[in-house]
Amino acid sequence: VSDIVRNNFGKTAAIVLVVLILSSGAYFQFKSSDNLIKIKRDSYYPVKEAGIWVKEHSNPGDIVFSRSWPQNNYYSQRETFTFDWNNQTTQKQTLLNLLKDKNTRFYVLSIFEPGREWMFDIPQEHKEYFMPVKVYTQDVNGQQQPILVIYEIKKDFYKTY
Repeated sequence: VSDIVRNNFGKTAAIVLVVLILSSGAYFQFKSSDNLIKIKRDSYYPVKEAGIWVKEHSNPGDIVFSRSWPQNNYYSQRETFTFDWNNQTTQKQTLLNLLKDKNTRFYVLSIFEPGREWMFDIPQEHKEYFMPVKVYTQDVNGQQQPILVIYEIKKDFYKTY
């Protein structure tokens, strides 16, 4: 195309045409990227809010379990650990032992860093020890669905488990 323009209109016109084509492509890339960034900007907002909530409702020595450990560690300013292994029975028991050994105060689960299915079973199987203290939801087809739950682990868990 630039050869046709250059031969018929001159070198300057060919350069202007190439610059216009490149500029319009760059503009559309910029707009597309900008829109994508704006859409994704708040995608982890509940994780941030949960970390801040933990900070406001805990002591500096408290320990948190969260699959979103870097974010939680940053926002809560509390020691945070995570767990991600495959064997369901052995690993569930191992996690329960870790929670006990570390004297964990909060157990945070979310759809953002899902983990293993059995991690979500623990609060259901031990309702007497895992108390939901904060739930973040989102609207799905007109219904509020939980996307992040903070459980506080009761002190009795460490005595009886």
